[in-house]
Amino acid sequence: MALEGTEAYEMDEAGYLRIDLADDAWVALMSTDGVNFGGTLWKRADDGYDYSAGCTAGYPVLGKYDSTETTAKMVARFILMESGEEPFI
Repeated sequence: MALEGTEAYEMDEAGYLRIDLADDAWVALMSTDGVNFGGTLWKRADDGYDYSAGCTAGYPVLGKYDSTETTAKMVARFILMESGEEPFI
């Protein structure tokens, strides 16, 4: 899996790639070298704002999964399990 088109542009311009998931949650995948990704899981709160539900340090995931959505789901699951929450993704 390689970032192409819009994904590569978003990663370069914004510094992260936003992947929307279920239940008003999204993951920001980040990379400083294009290979080692870390991520932050964001959830929409009752007040309408997004708050970080946790984050993980960079570790190699690029090329391990078939899409950026699959990568984001794996990062979200990892974050939720580390914080003792049941993965909803």
